[in-house]
Amino acid sequence: MACVVISHGFAGYGDSPKWTMMAEGLAGAGFAALRFSHRGCGRSEGDFADTTLTARVRDL
Repeated sequence: MACVVISHGFAGYGDSPKWTMMAEGLAGAGFAALRFSHRGCGRSEGDFADTTLTARVRDL
């Protein structure tokens, strides 16, 4: 089974309704979907003020 990693935008979060709906649509099409929140976003740990593009790449 193929897996799609859903990485939200700059100030978003993985549990956002749009990403939940996308994950459900992907599941209906036979794909696994992994949603997460980058550090300092949503329910993740960390401080959003420390977020950089490099840190986001490492989070993946």
